[in-house]
Amino acid sequence: MKNKDFLERKKILRQMQDSDALWYEENYASISKKWGKGYLAVKNKQVLGKYKDFSTAYQETIKNEEDGSFIIQKCNGKKKFYIEKFYINVISLS
Repeated sequence: MKNKDFLERKKILRQMQDSDALWYEENYASISKKWGKGYLAVKNKQVLGKYKDFSTAYQETIKNEEDGSFIIQKCNGKKKFYIEKFYINVISLS
């Protein structure tokens, strides 16, 4: 992949991540009620799964999703909004 293509892809993925983070923030109350406490993998405004810790969330999600195409959010399981953003950087070795 050429450097220009890589940078464009990284920009697109970051926009997707930001969009998912905003969706998570805006829908936190219903997400928290449905999913409870844990680390949630989010892509395309959908929760892909809930995991006990960040490492497990990443390792399990990367099995089926492209690195950098999803975010992982810590959900405290309470109605009060709380957010920690974890961004996965895209690295290309080609």
